[in-house]
Amino acid sequence: MSKKAAAEIPESLDDINLRINNTADESLESTRRMLAYCEESKEAGIKTLVMLDDQGEQLERVEQNLDTINQDMKEAEEHLKGMEKCCGLCVLPCLKFF
Repeated sequence: MSKKAAAEIPESLDDINLRINNTADESLESTRRMLAYCEESKEAGIKTLVMLDDQGEQLERVEQNLDTINQDMKEAEEHLKGMEKCCGLCVLPCLKFF
């Protein structure tokens, strides 16, 4: 038979059903892979949100610690100013030269 004649012969019903089933199976597997990728993306998003929340809490603690340090520095500065005076009444003579 020539190629043209072979192309004109219709496929058997079994061949057509096999092709349909193969295409449906491929489509189903593709859909399953897509759902798995969606689930992976969802899990990655959840982990990212948890990490961002933890980092936000860390930043808040750092800010609180910096506020405490700033307050301690102000208090220390006031104490140093008080120490510049002898018994808090007179300025030390050695500080007059600077």
